[in-house]
Amino acid sequence: MKKEINLLVSLIFVGVSVTSFAQTKFTLGEIQAKIQESSPLLLENRAKRDQVIAANKLVNSYYFPQLSLKHAIYKTNNPVEVFASKLMQEKFAMSDMMPDKMNNPERYTNNLTTAELVIPVDITGLISTSKDEVKSQGESLNYESTFIEKEIMRSVYKLVVANHSLDQLEKFVVDEQKYLKRIIDLYDNKNSDNKNRYLSYNQAKIIMISLGEMNLVVTSEKKKIQETLNFLIGIKDVQISYIPESDPVAKESDQISVSKEGLAQTRDDLKAMQSYISSLDSKVTFQKKKMLPTMGVFARYNISTEDFNGHGSDQAFGVMLKWDFGLSSYENVAYESAAKTVQAKAYEEKMAKTENEMKTLQEDLVSLKNRESEISKKHELFSENKRILTQQYQRGSVELYNMLDNFTHYIENYAQLLNVRQELYSKKYQFVGHLKEVKF
Repeated sequence: MKKEINLLVSLIFVGVSVTSFAQTKFTLGEIQAKIQESSPLLLENRAKRDQVIAANKLVNSYYFPQLSLKHAIYKTNNPVEVFASKLMQEKFAMSDMMPDKMNNPERYTNNLTTAELVIPVDITGLISTSKDEVKSQGESLNYESTFIEKEIMRSVYKLVVANHSLDQLEKFVVDEQKYLKRIIDLYDNKNSDNKNRYLSYNQAKIIMISLGEMNLVVTSEKKKIQETLNFLIGIKDVQISYIPESDPVAKESDQISVSKEGLAQTRDDLKAMQSYISSLDSKVTFQKKKMLPTMGVFARYNISTEDFNGHGSDQAFGVMLKWDFGLSSYENVAYESAAKTVQAKAYEEKMAKTENEMKTLQEDLVSLKNRESEISKKHELFSENKRILTQQYQRGSVELYNMLDNFTHYIENYAQLLNVRQELYSKKYQFVGHLKEVKF
């Protein structure tokens, strides 16, 4: 024989380690809804979105008045401070005007309590620019979340299709084991006294053992798929009811064209990068606006006392204007502009790679469809040969060895057919799912 049957299972999808079979049943549509709330692969993204919500609340808080309370107690013999303290405490007397006393005062105690209220006035738009930055970051994370959800769903779909292929292979192997057992029993009955029978007989037994190995591998791979599904979805022992032949994207994959404009509007990973670049653009604008003056309205109230037996008070109201200058202002603008340029170039690179990947995927679909068609034709021929050779063998006009040769090719071809179909279904969904919303 050209190949051992047990090598053919390498054509089937292989997953990761496992523990249990499925119990809970869901449709793919239900799984789509549950991924967002249960998949562990979205934990980091959820935390980042919570952080953006907190950042948005922080920026909004800049619009509100800011109250500060301060108390200072000090002793001083500084003439100016002693003179001012007595005035503020409303304890200034004519005797304090004596030159000797003014020039060399005794140490004096002052308790000064200050309450100040400042209301920012966003005349240059610094706060609103910060809000734009946070908003763009939030949009970027939302697109990122959607992209991750779709990636999870694509992986889930691939696993479900692989599991369906394994189900088909499992049923196929069981049926062929029954068929081969009948042939072996027939051959054994016909040639029980023939000493030259063992080559064909043993080859048939080898194929039977190999089919048993295939069943063991199929069972193992199904368990691996199950564990991977459990992890991706975040639900233990999940079972998904779905038949790939009812694929909702079967026809659409032939009707979609790939272009940079279309990818920019439909690919969530690219839209996430676009929004992130917008947030960096807001950062550049923020640094530019920091070179403009800032303004605030304030009210201040002071209480001043020496020994708390009496006190003086004063208040002030006004508008303050602040304007900072420095070389760092221009360098900050240059730095943020450079950071934005880096991401813009990364976006261009990502777009080029994505366009190439999607066009390659589109070409793969054409190739897979052609392969699926050709392998299906061969399967029909091998099946027909199997039927003819079985009849001829039963009549004694063909040797068992010739029938087993066709039987081996028949099994190999069918395993290959399942593998190509599985890949075709998965890539159809991957292709269409990247370019439009797919609902099950």
